[in-house]
Amino acid sequence: MICAYEKKDNRKNGIHFQRTRKISIAGSKNGIIARYLEEISTPNVSGHFGWSIEVKRALKKLKIPGNSIVIDTKPKSETGIKIIEVVKIHGYCYPPDPDNDLRDGITPICFEIRDVVTSKYEEDFKKEDFIIFSQPKRLIIAYLYLQGTIEKGRLVGGWRFPPLSYTNGAFLYPKARNYFNSRTGYRKK
Repeated sequence: MICAYEKKDNRKNGIHFQRTRKISIAGSKNGIIARYLEEISTPNVSGHFGWSIEVKRALKKLKIPGNSIVIDTKPKSETGIKIIEVVKIHGYCYPPDPDNDLRDGITPICFEIRDVVTSKYEEDFKKEDFIIFSQPKRLIIAYLYLQGTIEKGRLVGGWRFPPLSYTNGAFLYPKARNYFNSRTGYRKK
């Protein structure tokens, strides 16, 4: 389950997370990525195009209550709790390519995420309103892709995650990989 949360860091009393509403990350109608890109795109944006979304800023611009996106990665588990926070989302749009069955283009995306809660299942833990006392600073990087792109400043395709398959991870060709590395601070050694 993906939701917007209000996150308040009170050093003495911990970090308070309070759910404000369910949201979608993907999708051309309700997904925050597509909605945000519609807000910032200009008519000259086409072809190979990299973009970055700072979650806090995007939620504010889209008038979604909250300042954080939280994903419950095990919503129905009775053995463990794994909750993560999406800090930034980066994407790299490739133009449509009908010769390679990409009539709507493709956009590999990179999530910068942080652990929030990883623990054994606790029946009385309320995922909609909780406090933690520390959060790791280290970022975890996850790559996926969306079916869709931007042409002449307009969204093309559904901006959805692909159907479940053996290859749901993103294939990072050099332009996209270099873009993500520059955005996340990764440098070759």
